[in-house]
Amino acid sequence: MKKHIFMILMLLFSIKTYSQKKNTVGISIPIIWNNSEATFYSGQKDSGSDISYGINLNYQRNVYKGLFITTGIGYFKQNFSIVRPFKFDTPNRPLYHTKNYSYHTLQLLSGLGYKQSITNDFTLVGMVTYNIFNSFKQRYDVNESVIGSSFQINNKNIFLGSMINTSLGIEKKIKPDLYVNLTLLMPIYIKWNKDDIFIEYQNIENTQQIAKNKFSIGTTLSFNYHF
Repeated sequence: MKKHIFMILMLLFSIKTYSQKKNTVGISIPIIWNNSEATFYSGQKDSGSDISYGINLNYQRNVYKGLFITTGIGYFKQNFSIVRPFKFDTPNRPLYHTKNYSYHTLQLLSGLGYKQSITNDFTLVGMVTYNIFNSFKQRYDVNESVIGSSFQINNKNIFLGSMINTSLGIEKKIKPDLYVNLTLLMPIYIKWNKDDIFIEYQNIENTQQIAKNKFSIGTTLSFNYHF
């Protein structure tokens, strides 16, 4: 986690030193559909699809013509709809399974992008970003019928994982310095780490891994101010 934060801080420093050209600040709302799977028991797997979403505060600085550097911070809720055994906190501790589970996270991102004007009002924008996620709250919904609470909430600090996203979209000018941007988002690399609430089975790999991504696609709506 410290290594990832150091990389982003270095990028922030480079943003200040590489250019004194036009800046952009904005708010972005990413929505990602993901299909993921998990391993448990004797190598048995279950998969499921869900939608994750968040909101970020972003900063961009041009470094050369249409090339820019971007960084951001925000909130992201990562959801999984996977049925798997987990350590449900009950007095007799029977074996329960998740119906779905989710992670509230702090998201940090950095990356590179390129803009190409199409007309006076429309610009083509492409980006590659590296995202890291640190969870501060987790929720696990129980698949079975349970007397009392049918879910469990933890407040652990978990370094959830990382993601590399590519995006391509159109930015439209709506006022002299105000723009709206709609992009297609395609994650090309996702790695989720372990969560010790899931049961570890001997001689079977990755039974505590949060999930393994099979396919993801999404979109981002952004509102940007150029100055």
